[in-house]
Amino acid sequence: SAARCEETVSHSGQAAAGARTRTSFAYSVQGVRICRTVFCSVYGVGRTRLKRLQKMVESGVCVPAPHGNVGKAPWNKYSVETRGRVIEFIKNYASVHGLPMPAAPRGRAQTAPTYLPSSCTHQSVWAQYSNASQQGEEVVGCKSFQRLWKKQLANIQIMSPRIDVCAKCETLRNVMKNADSEDFKIQSASDLKSHVELAQSEREFYRSCIEMAKTNPDTSTHITFDFAENFAIPYHARQPGPVYFKVLHRVNNFGIVNEAGAGQVHHLYHEGQTIGADNGKAHGPNCVVSILHRYLEKTPHAKSLHAHCDNCCGQNKNKTVLAYLCWRVLAGLEDEIMLSFMIVGHTRCSVDGGFGVVKKKFRASDTDSAAQLVDLIDGSGHRNKAALFDWHWRCWDDFFQAHFKKVQGITSYQHFRFSKDIPGKVEMKKTHSSEDIVTLQLMKDP
Repeated sequence: SAARCEETVSHSGQAAAGARTRTSFAYSVQGVRICRTVFCSVYGVGRTRLKRLQKMVESGVCVPAPHGNVGKAPWNKYSVETRGRVIEFIKNYASVHGLPMPAAPRGRAQTAPTYLPSSCTHQSVWAQYSNASQQGEEVVGCKSFQRLWKKQLANIQIMSPRIDVCAKCETLRNVMKNADSEDFKIQSASDLKSHVELAQSEREFYRSCIEMAKTNPDTSTHITFDFAENFAIPYHARQPGPVYFKVLHRVNNFGIVNEAGAGQVHHLYHEGQTIGADNGKAHGPNCVVSILHRYLEKTPHAKSLHAHCDNCCGQNKNKTVLAYLCWRVLAGLEDEIMLSFMIVGHTRCSVDGGFGVVKKKFRASDTDSAAQLVDLIDGSGHRNKAALFDWHWRCWDDFFQAHFKKVQGITSYQHFRFSKDIPGKVEMKKTHSSEDIVTLQLMKDP
């Protein structure tokens, strides 16, 4: 080492039996002996620290010295009573203005969160706390207020702004917020919990259907279809001012995704190619069935087909779509078809992911024509593929009206099954786990 311990020596003038001894130290750097002053200068230590190190060498135990503030409370530490008042204020504020959730989000903490309105901020809540504090009470600062909130009450959160949220969830939350009695609030919370649990159950069923199709692609095919937001072209990432006031050309997009790995096909047709004039009837049942028929005719799939879509009655959940699927089974095109609808307001699915990838690419690109839009979609991801208008519109509803019945109370059912074992009939269930199955003769003349 740089400092080494030498033999102890006795002081002169002392008795041999009671002689005091002292340890002397020699200092060296890279084998060159130096004095203590140079040694302290080389290693940047003072006399006090050097003495402490010498004591460690003598004792044979060399450990880092503890910091001088270890075990001491900082001078600006708030008392337990002050922190308790902060926590109690946040809890009371959340009980008045917050919306408690029935359960924690999937994959997160077990504590159910309470959401404050999105118009709130941590600083605005702290300002109300500061104004509500009585004279003479210790008031914590804004930063300390936020740290206490995040550490002690992480389940109380500020709701982020969103669009296209579930109307039933929002209605029940507002009822809970404005409830006049505790019983009414408890009943509303129970209704909200049942609604959320049903949506989660249907979501788990949707995931299980996708996994089944991926595991057995030869025996089962699962597809999801929906309309996307229209494209308006020409579009430029840096849009000139006068273009904002122009009426742009609208291009419709109907997406169908095969979760087994075939990817997503975006069916594009502009406002001059719709069934009605000037983009009329662009999203009706005849449009849905025509594009779905084109996709099933061109895309190889298993004899057992399962489809998921949203709950829009004007597009998917209607007599025309049900009659078309029943007709496919009667024609021997499939052995079994299941059609499932997501809970209203909770319809986010895999096809929306493909739409999001395309939309992100579209906003950052310059697109002047439908051909450039096709190239953009094809280049947005390896699972996205565009298909320009190359099919025929057919009046499926007029054809099916003469041969198939209308399903009464169709909006109350979420799952429909067509099979060659029950030709011309449909089995309906309100939930995927329901044992109450309603069988209806859909074909007029079996």
